[in-house]
Amino acid sequence: MTGMRAAVLYGKKDIRIEEVEKPSAGPGEVVVQIKAVGICGSDVHYYEEFRMGKTYEMVEPQILGHEPSGIVVETGEGVTGIKPGDRVAVEPGETCGCCRHCKSGHYNLCGDVRFLSTPGNKGAFAEYLVIGADMVFPIPDRMSYEVASLSEPLSVGIHACELAEVKPGDRLMILGGGPIGIMAAAAALAFGVTDITLGDIQENRLQFAREHCHVKHTVNTGELKTEEIVERFTGGEGFDCIIETSGAPVADYMSVDLVRKGGRISLVGIPKDEAVQFHIFDIIDKEVTLKGVFRYANSYPLAIQILDSRVIDFDAVITKRFELEETAEAMDFALNHKMESVKTVIVNAK
Repeated sequence: MTGMRAAVLYGKKDIRIEEVEKPSAGPGEVVVQIKAVGICGSDVHYYEEFRMGKTYEMVEPQILGHEPSGIVVETGEGVTGIKPGDRVAVEPGETCGCCRHCKSGHYNLCGDVRFLSTPGNKGAFAEYLVIGADMVFPIPDRMSYEVASLSEPLSVGIHACELAEVKPGDRLMILGGGPIGIMAAAAALAFGVTDITLGDIQENRLQFAREHCHVKHTVNTGELKTEEIVERFTGGEGFDCIIETSGAPVADYMSVDLVRKGGRISLVGIPKDEAVQFHIFDIIDKEVTLKGVFRYANSYPLAIQILDSRVIDFDAVITKRFELEETAEAMDFALNHKMESVKTVIVNAK
């Protein structure tokens, strides 16, 4: 067996660096040498609880990580357009291609998706990864692998903006200044939105947004009432669009109060409790369009273009780096320093 190093999760907060079998490329596949992979909030959930919510529960040891970038080192039979040596970002979800969702372009809703690092699907906290050739996208030589790994969370931000139908001239409020909130701001800027207000209850996140993300306003949503926010930033009318990324139930509840009549809300953040209160009468009375955001579809080429445009300071988003051998320390850091760091990345310099 030709081996490689991988970080294997055996249970709650139990990650071990082990030698596992190195993958090889089958027909239509490529092998990517992983150079960088971001730690997502879902990785932290699996690390802390060995599950995420009630739907995704690990039943066997697992390799986490679904935000990778790297170098193609092997191509399988029938692969064209991609060759060894290509620098790529990796989209992590392979779908069936045959269901109504895939055929209509909404492949993120495919019921047979094989998504990296979910139960039964090995992830990218390893030296190498095998995946379908249509899931890798070339990145410019000038782009670092760490920045390229942001293609995945940026794709979530792009999809949230698409579902909220953000456009130039809109007044947009983003609730939550974590990685997804920052990526939603970057996507909105790329879509031509200039009037962006970012809200959070942590001053360090608001400061980061002011210094690196080119948002027009920031606001501590724990210090002002919703009607005060609406009055101060919209003259009392309400925001055209709300993108909720924090997962805090109070933010879900606030979004209806913050949006204008006829406005649009995209819900990205996943609350710990499945049931969240809304004022249904206000949703009806305002004729609000409210949509859930699940991953993304057809967004990686655009994400790479936005990253290359440097519409915000993407380098600053990468606030902490760890080597593959330090994956357990990296997960502890991501778990215990959420307010001090934006994006933690595992890098493989070898």
